[in-house]
Amino acid sequence: MNRSFAKTMIGGKVAVIREYTNPTFGTPTYVVIVPAQLKEWYRGISAFAVAAGSVKPTNLGKDWLDCHGHRRYERMTFEPGPVAEDIYNSWTGFPVQPVEGD
Repeated sequence: MNRSFAKTMIGGKVAVIREYTNPTFGTPTYVVIVPAQLKEWYRGISAFAVAAGSVKPTNLGKDWLDCHGHRRYERMTFEPGPVAEDIYNSWTGFPVQPVEGD
């Protein structure tokens, strides 16, 4: 899930970013998801956890949110150029390549 999802703060609230490729233009884009909705989306899709010697199904969305290894950003920005590693930059560049003389 770390390839497509990341956790951040927006307006003082925790949010989940889901990255994907726009099917029409082939460009990277994202949607912002409320954590509770991520859990709902993955309801019924189980991961399995071992606790006290038994295996129990768990909610995949909740497990990812609780995991310490997920991608995490302090905030989001939209800025051309590099930003600090703990900031999610939604700027992905211009969708067209410059042409000389244009």
